[in-house]
Amino acid sequence: MGMVGKRLILAQEEADAADAADAANADAPVTSPMDRARARASPPARAGADASASPASVLQVSICTQNTSSVIAAKNSRKTPTEPHQFPSQDDVQQDQQVLIGAVAVRGATREEQDVSSGTSTPDLEQQDFVRDNHHGNRNAGLVVAESVGDLELPRAIAVPAIDSTNTRRSITQKYQFRFAAFAITLLLIGGIIIGSICGAGLCKADDSVQPTMTDRDMLQAPKMKAVLTEILGDGYFDQVEESGDGLEVHLSQFLLETRQTAFDWIVNHDPMQLGYRAPNLVQRFVLVLFYYQTTKNKPWKVCNPPATNQRRTTTNFCYQPEYHTGDITVNIWGDQWLSDSHECQWAGVACETVQSKEKTVVELVLERNHLNGHLPWEVAQLPWLKQLDLYKNVLTGTLPPKFFSNQAGLALEALLLGENQFSGTIPVEWVPDLLEGNGKFYHLGLQQNTLTGKIPSELGLLTFKTLSLANNKLTGSIPQEIFNQSLLEWLFLSNNDFTGTLPSEVGLLSNLQRLNLTYTQISGSLPSEIGLPNQLVELVLSNTNLQGTIPDELYTRLDGLQGLSLSNCNFSGTISPSLGLLTTLSHLHLSKNKFHGTIPNDLVAVTMLEHLLVDGNDLSGTVPISFCQNFYAKEGTFYKVVADCLPDPETGIPRIECDCCTSCCDETGVCLAN
Repeated sequence: MGMVGKRLILAQEEADAADAADAANADAPVTSPMDRARARASPPARAGADASASPASVLQVSICTQNTSSVIAAKNSRKTPTEPHQFPSQDDVQQDQQVLIGAVAVRGATREEQDVSSGTSTPDLEQQDFVRDNHHGNRNAGLVVAESVGDLELPRAIAVPAIDSTNTRRSITQKYQFRFAAFAITLLLIGGIIIGSICGAGLCKADDSVQPTMTDRDMLQAPKMKAVLTEILGDGYFDQVEESGDGLEVHLSQFLLETRQTAFDWIVNHDPMQLGYRAPNLVQRFVLVLFYYQTTKNKPWKVCNPPATNQRRTTTNFCYQPEYHTGDITVNIWGDQWLSDSHECQWAGVACETVQSKEKTVVELVLERNHLNGHLPWEVAQLPWLKQLDLYKNVLTGTLPPKFFSNQAGLALEALLLGENQFSGTIPVEWVPDLLEGNGKFYHLGLQQNTLTGKIPSELGLLTFKTLSLANNKLTGSIPQEIFNQSLLEWLFLSNNDFTGTLPSEVGLLSNLQRLNLTYTQISGSLPSEIGLPNQLVELVLSNTNLQGTIPDELYTRLDGLQGLSLSNCNFSGTISPSLGLLTTLSHLHLSKNKFHGTIPNDLVAVTMLEHLLVDGNDLSGTVPISFCQNFYAKEGTFYKVVADCLPDPETGIPRIECDCCTSCCDETGVCLAN
């Protein structure tokens, strides 16, 4: 047993003896613990005890439950400061209470200070409050005996009990459990607020499986992001511009470098999504941002430009612009504004699919008629799963990028539609080997209505086209024979160029050909009989060429699905074959300004779907069949056009052709008057 324990037991025994003596000397029996406490607290009872006590004597402190606590509170009231502070004795303590070992001694009042007879000392109210406050409400606190600690140079001390009852321990345990629970809940709330703030700032919108730490973002993010982009786009990508065969002007090189850096700065510092360098959509988001900056060289787009600075994502991010052109075709650009806080797959004109991963991947980019200006960035073809790029009818300038399909790009591309822009230069032959390494589905190339020059690369014949449109450019040379080896080719538009040479017989190999347009070219020679082999042909436009000779009969007998036949302004001769009546689906027949002679065959009556008939400027005579005209009369509300040489001859006053249903009549000089 420790020294403190022994001293406490001795103090307990001395207190028991003192209580027995007090009980024997009392004038009247003490009937209650409260009475006994008052009896011992009377001045005569304590005078002798205090006289023999020294400052180092043991001070007894007993604290009881319930009623005892109220007694202590009453006797320690500040309203009677001269009344000595008394504690109940051990006799007042219930039998199940114990002396607690390990009490902590604190500063208290000595018996001299509590001597009522002197009338000069008052209890230490601060210490009384300390003891009372520490035991108030602790109804199960046991008796505590405190020994003075003179050896610690504390001549006056009282004891603060070390609570040891079962209920008290449970109370303490519950108290700390409550504190721990409150602490844990606080941590969870703080953590939730932090995570919510991070997500609100867009840091958790990247790949959920791999998210860089804040340390990575602050210290290593930009260099690592640049390294990832450089690995895909090429060494020195942010430092120099690769020159094409024709070279690049200094201001253009500077523009390209500046836009690259601007796009990178936006991704790192301004992108609300705040992607990490491991984000799977980092490259495609950068490429689209770069695409925007390089196609707004002179002015913003017509619609779907980025939101204003600090504009939060709202419904105003949604842009929608219908455009109308020929006929009833409607083109819609819809989606969120570009460079907004939404995923790039939600930006206007961007279509995505899930390809070989859980991440959305760009597969289409359609921004036709949106006033895109500047240059076509070759980087857009680096989107590995891009299937269609449609930038028809914008204001894009410069040359077509020779490395557009390099670096294993364009492997999935199926359609490149760049018609009605302002591209110049030649068609890059470098495209062909890169495209040949693709998926073999590059079917559609539209470069019409630009200012392209040079020849059509014969290597294009190695590809497998469904549509090839090079019309309205300044291309020269002959049409490569390899072009006619395309068994899948459906549309071939080469009009309005300076092509020379002939239409080769290989045209018959285009077994799936539906539309062939060579108007306003310089091709010559005769029309090969193989022209009748593409039996799916619905439109044949060969007007304004140098073709000559007779029309092969195979054209009439085999092209039974033909809807439009235009042979005007050529040098065709011969008669109009009665086999023309076999073209029952024909709606447009243009034979004007040739060298046809003879009469208009009555078999034309069988062509009941005909709406346009142009036969003026030939050596034809006779009468347009009245039954043919009746077909037009029967079609109420249908616009039809019939033009023939039905003006009276200036010398004879007799028209060369009688026509009751002609909408316009012409003479042999080409002057036409509407009826």
